Amino acid sequence: MLDYQKEINNYCKILKTPAIRKNYKEQISDKISFEEYLYNLLKLEYESREENAKQNKLRLANFPYKKYIEDLDMEALPEDGRKKLKNFLTLEFIKTRSKYNISRKSRNR
Repeated sequence: MLDYQKEINNYCKILKTPAIRKNYKEQISDKISFEEYLYNLLKLEYESREENAKQNKLRLANFPYKKYIEDLDMEALPEDGRKKLKNFLTLEFIKTRSKYNISRKSRNR
């Protein structure tokens, strides 16, 4: 008799879908359709790949150290820089699809 779990694991390795291999058992439920089950697995795989890609890009960027916006000393910024940062943090520029430019003047201070 065919060992389905072993075969699923083998195919997941061959197809390079580690998130599916890791999650397919726990996603099984009588309460959802096969399509929803498959959707959930594919979504997990996609999200896993997106996160891995983001981490790889950060690693390959070779930044000397990590910086977080929370660590920024707001008081050290010039007044116009604080205003721009406050606006930037709202992410309103994404909704309006406008380009967000930081002037050289405020960057050099």
